[in-house]
Amino acid sequence: MSELRLELPYEFHREEYEQILHDTRHLIAPELGWRPAAPTTQEATVRGAVRKSSNGPTSDRTSWPPL
Repeated sequence: MSELRLELPYEFHREEYEQILHDTRHLIAPELGWRPAAPTTQEATVRGAVRKSSNGPTSDRTSWPPL
């Protein structure tokens, strides 16, 4: 498999989208054989900066597809 497509309704709240994307990345995609690539130095720096600057609960979440 080289692609996974999610079609979501527009009526969801942001938290619902985040939960679906999080679950897809961490629960569904690994069952389909997907493994995250090691982040580049630049990506790790950006992600680290986001985690340090954010006080919200979404700071540890990552996007799909991986950067």
